[in-house]
Amino acid sequence: MEDLLPLIKIPCILLATIGLQITATPPHPPPAKSDEAPSTSLEVIVKQRGGPIIIKLICWLAALAEILLICAQTLRCHSLAKSVLYALGINMHMQQLEQASTQLPDSSESSSSSSPGMVMLYPSFLSFIGTILAVAGGYTRYLCYRELGHLFTFEMSIMKEHKLITTGPYALVRHPAYTGLLCTIVGIVLLHGASGSWVIECRVLDFTLGRAMVMIFLVVTSLITIGLLKRIPKEDEALAQKFGQEWKDWAQRVPFRLFWGVY
Repeated sequence: MEDLLPLIKIPCILLATIGLQITATPPHPPPAKSDEAPSTSLEVIVKQRGGPIIIKLICWLAALAEILLICAQTLRCHSLAKSVLYALGINMHMQQLEQASTQLPDSSESSSSSSPGMVMLYPSFLSFIGTILAVAGGYTRYLCYRELGHLFTFEMSIMKEHKLITTGPYALVRHPAYTGLLCTIVGIVLLHGASGSWVIECRVLDFTLGRAMVMIFLVVTSLITIGLLKRIPKEDEALAQKFGQEWKDWAQRVPFRLFWGVY
């Protein structure tokens, strides 16, 4: 039964990555130039749609790698594990796996925990927390897309037919889409950075390709996140200017920007 425990992590990985996919996928094309609103100096970075594409690509590759390694571990298929690690430029286990493949056939009835050289992945408490955060973040973003409809764009804009939306998640905090973004990114980091993950157990950061992918992910997500957080006061200012008393009443009813009861 313990041999099957890692399989629990596969739906967690898929759900979390789908949450990231929703979070980082623009629901609508960029607004017209006439609808764009003044923002911060980081807007030139935030509005680049290549950033989210890079993030999604890295996360799906990481998800696929871990799922394949979990399957290899469960099936005691050393050749599959070797192929995955080799394709990723992670060869630290190659010699051990070669030894294991000569000592134990793929169909061995021995416990996988006793198989020398096999990469051991397992679900941990932090990985479950990460999954919950990523799924909650993706669902929050979806609710925001649905409430705002065509008004939701990744770029800061105030359209001519703009309406002040105060329902759904906007009845709890004023910028729930950014709340969802933060939850998703933290969740993905916890999922892949917790013990039992392939990033940790395969020591991905010891290898050039692994370090490069992690650094690209962290740099791109950090720049986008900082840019969006700095945009919040600008959004409040633009909405207050357009809707006047209506915005003031809403801000009084919903004083929190990101997290209810906190900020």
